[in-house]
Amino acid sequence: MSRQAKTLADRQAKPLTRLVFGVVTWVVVIIFFFPVLWMALTGLKTETDADTSTPHFIFKPTFAQYSSVWKGAGGLNGLPTYLEHSVLITVISTVLVILLGLPAAYALSIRPVRKWRDVLFFFISTKMLPVVGAIIPLYVIARDLHILDHQRLLVILYTAMNLPIAVWMLRSFLLEVPARSSRRRAWTAQG
Repeated sequence: MSRQAKTLADRQAKPLTRLVFGVVTWVVVIIFFFPVLWMALTGLKTETDADTSTPHFIFKPTFAQYSSVWKGAGGLNGLPTYLEHSVLITVISTVLVILLGLPAAYALSIRPVRKWRDVLFFFISTKMLPVVGAIIPLYVIARDLHILDHQRLLVILYTAMNLPIAVWMLRSFLLEVPARSSRRRAWTAQG
């Protein structure tokens, strides 16, 4: 075939190549999925079956371990208490991120500052801060404010971590809103 455009049939891989790629893909998927499967199977075993040097593939499944985690064992609270805390912290921080990020993103979308790319890069660069560089100052501040063991600290940290990316994403979304369907037209007419 000369330098003409190849047809779809010419561009498709040969059946042997497709078979090899398919087999390799399934092997990789099984390799990555096996630890998850093994963890799930171990959760269904009794403690004596799980704590052996040789693996047992045939066993009588039990949900006793899951039940003890859910209800609480050994004087510990059950899982529902911790799930409630996690959901509460997540919902509060998400609402705060939206309440704080939406006005900032709206302002950046209707009236961009001179160096708007630098501003957006600053927002996104805060996500690149290594945790190791920030953990000690955050610990000292939280200790001095006496909020180390409080849910408020997690709300503040989650809000601070997610606010830059929320402003970035909301600004991109608000730029796509047509000017006639918002007050952007009035702002752009004044400028």
